[in-house]
Amino acid sequence: MPRPSGHTPEGEAGDFRDLVVDIVDKLRMPGRPLVVLSGPAGAELSRALSEMRSCAEEQGLTTVNLPFSENTPLFHLADRIPSFEDRRNTPTLLVVEEIQRVAAAAVGGLEGLVRQLAATGTRSLCTVALPLPSAVEPAMVAMLARLRRDGLAEHVRLRPLPPRRLDALVTGAIGAKPAPELAALLWRATRGWPATVTAALRIMREHDLVRFVDRHAFLGPVDGAPHLPDSDALVLPIRRMGRDVWAAAKAAAVFGPLGDAAPRLVGDALGVPESEARRLLAGLEAAGVLRFRRAQRTWSFRPPLLGFALRWVLGPYERHRMAQVAVSAVWAGEAPEPDARYLADLLMSAGRMAPADRAKDTLLAIAGRRSFIDTDRAVRWLRAAADLSSDTQERAQILLTQARLCLARGTPLLALESSQALLLSLAGQLTPGQLLEVYFVHLTALHEAGETAVLERIADEGWLPGPGGQPHRSGFRLLALVLLNRWRQARDLLAADDLDPAFTSLRALVRLWFGEPAEFENSAAALAAGAGDPRQRPQQACWYAGALLTLGELGRAEQLLAETGLAAEHLRLPGRVLVAAERGRFDEALELARKSIATGPPFGSDVGQAGMYQVAATILASRGKLARARELLAAGRAGRPALGHLLAVPEALIEVALGRTAQARAVLREALDQAEDDGLVVHTDVLWTALADLAVRTGCQEEVPQCLREVELVAKQMGTGRAELNRLALLALVDKDPKAAEAGIDLARRRGQPMELASLLERLVRYGVADPALLAEAYDLLGGLDALMSRAWLRNTMRCNGISIPGRQATVAENERLLAVLVAEGLGNKQIATALQASEKSVEGRLSRLFARTGYHCRVELATAMLSGQFTG
Repeated sequence: MPRPSGHTPEGEAGDFRDLVVDIVDKLRMPGRPLVVLSGPAGAELSRALSEMRSCAEEQGLTTVNLPFSENTPLFHLADRIPSFEDRRNTPTLLVVEEIQRVAAAAVGGLEGLVRQLAATGTRSLCTVALPLPSAVEPAMVAMLARLRRDGLAEHVRLRPLPPRRLDALVTGAIGAKPAPELAALLWRATRGWPATVTAALRIMREHDLVRFVDRHAFLGPVDGAPHLPDSDALVLPIRRMGRDVWAAAKAAAVFGPLGDAAPRLVGDALGVPESEARRLLAGLEAAGVLRFRRAQRTWSFRPPLLGFALRWVLGPYERHRMAQVAVSAVWAGEAPEPDARYLADLLMSAGRMAPADRAKDTLLAIAGRRSFIDTDRAVRWLRAAADLSSDTQERAQILLTQARLCLARGTPLLALESSQALLLSLAGQLTPGQLLEVYFVHLTALHEAGETAVLERIADEGWLPGPGGQPHRSGFRLLALVLLNRWRQARDLLAADDLDPAFTSLRALVRLWFGEPAEFENSAAALAAGAGDPRQRPQQACWYAGALLTLGELGRAEQLLAETGLAAEHLRLPGRVLVAAERGRFDEALELARKSIATGPPFGSDVGQAGMYQVAATILASRGKLARARELLAAGRAGRPALGHLLAVPEALIEVALGRTAQARAVLREALDQAEDDGLVVHTDVLWTALADLAVRTGCQEEVPQCLREVELVAKQMGTGRAELNRLALLALVDKDPKAAEAGIDLARRRGQPMELASLLERLVRYGVADPALLAEAYDLLGGLDALMSRAWLRNTMRCNGISIPGRQATVAENERLLAVLVAEGLGNKQIATALQASEKSVEGRLSRLFARTGYHCRVELATAMLSGQFTG
């Protein structure tokens, strides 16, 4: 069919709505009685047609479907035309589906029928499934050209959505914005066809391949390929084409990348001559299912998702057998050398049906090259290689590598499976150092998988599921206690036992949390000086840097990384979140936090886990996204992170924003009580400072001196910059000491953390111990962080202190955007008024103006537009 002329509207939020409206408008125009709608056979054309009928009926057109197939004589349709003439007073849309089924000799009769319908004034819509059959294509194209020449027809061709529209499509379908990796995967698999995107999302959700965090969707860790029934809606149309075609399609999904060799291999797999295989493949091409890409010399499916799905419906024997056929052809030189990932997948599927040693070596080589790119697949390739190895020592080494990778990728169950195999069957093949590492992996995987019963036994009895002397048992008992957040018992164990030197880092970290930093400081200094096992230094440096970042010691963490030849990119995601947040890169911090939560284990054990949740929730709250911040905190607590009391600070901030100061105080007090029960000192200065600030807000300043005394104790014990900053701020408040305020400001500037500095400046001015002119600097800093809520509050403080607010128009726009955010968060007018520190009547007026200006009719429409990115303020 010729390409349609003029503008082709794009689909909207998962459908062809704009296109449909445009077509209905064309049909209502005088002299345009026929629209021919062409598109790929199957779900896309059916979806567009369904929406067409709905839209036509919404606009007062009655749709009538005429049954048509290659067996329907045209005169049967023509005989029904008088009945339409009787209904000329009632607008009618005649729909005839898939006219490409007409025989070539009957195209002329079809043209006559169209002209006869045009004479009656009946509006008609015909659909054409592409590609056109070669026998009918010339006559059909010529017919349409004549009808267009005479002004009787217009051709509209369905187009997939462009990549830039995919986010809106996915957001409309699942209510969450896709992460870039997920959007890219969906685009590669669907090429932007809406119905196919919907099918892909359905499969992903059914197989738990997509995870949702903060109204964003991510591709989670993949343990293996999905297994689809052959009755799945995506592949059912091919199955209905007949048994032989169905078998050929599945084989083509496996052999397609092998290009010119594919027809012969399809024949070999099906036990038929190559000529018969070519006939079957040609049938799939004619149906628009399969195509041969001449430039790449490969066979591929339209869309690619269909090829994936056909591989997912293969039974175990089919999968092994076809993979064996493909591998044999490649290694015999009878097929071109394929992409490394494709070859590794074939070897994994073939198992021992391929030559074991060669398959194992190839899998190891490919996994080694691509482990940081295709981590999920590399994990499976390594396990397949281990299963193929007949050397127990080699198998142990492969499983250890795979277990490490599983843990790093956030698939603790796979790590647990491999570490357990090592401990129970292959411990004798490991060096003492490797055995220690296996135990570390095993206990961490137990925690991250939520297997607390085994950890409890290790913590209570010192029991281990394998060999190891008593010093090791004490060390792993300490690790189990820490993972279970049983801090008091961990402290008692440290006092009673002289642990093996292998646990120096763990012991130093635990003592740091108890406010005893000396051993940590000495160990970090030795590490920076090059002490210790060079193979362990990178991991230990990242661990220590994560601890420093949790304490807010960004400069020291970056220095330690640099001294050990590392950078922030070498940290695990929680650590990278803290670096980005403390440097003021809030958008990056949120993106990394969402990714960490979505792709990480359900019960993370990373040292920066609680800090990550804390800063991510604080960022969201500072931007007015209070419900989302609360959801994030709930997810953080469900993961039972170490140092869970850190989450109390953003939770109290949310309560304050909603005017619930009593609840905020209770949250902070409960966290302090819990920290005291656990014997933890780390970050209690932040809790005491937040409690003091709340006391100032509520006029209960008699509590502040006690808060200062507690913060002074923490600052003395921990020696961190953040604790000292909090001490100076409270000292300035209690003693009305401008010099303490100046010292605090100087320290905050040197620390270089924008949110910390802005918050300090605002507090000191509010305490009456600093120049109000500093509010302008704080306001500018918060603007760079896009902290809408914090800026709105600060404007009130600036007005009270007579400080001018720059940029009136920008302020109005910012207020509107914050209002839209709060609406999207589901807050009522009264809650919004409290959050904005305004009157309820003022909020009502601002909302009315917002809806009038934007054209949205209700809160739900506005919230949807905010989520999809269609409205950004």
